[in-house]
Amino acid sequence: LMGGIPSSLYWEGSVLSNVDLSNNLLSGTLSKEIRTLRNLALLLLDNNVMSGSLPKEIGDLSQMTFLSLSNNFFSGPIPTEMGQLSRLRVITISRNDINGTIPSEFGALISIDIGLSLHSNRFEGAIPSELGVLKRMDTLLMHNNFLSGTMPVEICNLRLGLLRVLTADCAGPGLPKVNCSCCTACFPLSS
Repeated sequence: LMGGIPSSLYWEGSVLSNVDLSNNLLSGTLSKEIRTLRNLALLLLDNNVMSGSLPKEIGDLSQMTFLSLSNNFFSGPIPTEMGQLSRLRVITISRNDINGTIPSEFGALISIDIGLSLHSNRFEGAIPSELGVLKRMDTLLMHNNFLSGTMPVEICNLRLGLLRVLTADCAGPGLPKVNCSCCTACFPLSS
């Protein structure tokens, strides 16, 4: 498929629960009309050429369990409203141009058990300690960003439980970088 997401996908009363449009040449933005897909549990848009900011209306998709937006050109900050998606089991937004901070509201995503893939973006600032409440999380990938500071002890403590994979930019000479004694893999900060 090429071009934008067809507007016919968005209509009030839609019963769509799974949308897999990954591995295409979809372009354009993710419309705020995404809010009309109230039953959407799975949204796969990875490996396309989509761009623009993620709409705050994505936070209205209360049934969402699986969200994959990796390998696109999405930019701007993550809407804090995504922290309302309490049924999410996985978020993959790696390899985009997302910037700003990792929302502390992600700490409310207590159903995350597969993981958060946030690597290869332009996140900056400190890693929020609120992620340390995601006790069922298996994987947290945050390398290849511009994060700084020390990995919160709350996140390191997850390594004593179910967190199997934890990555950050905690190696090499580049600054800023993350001080992390509990990461399973440390990457040098790329420029």
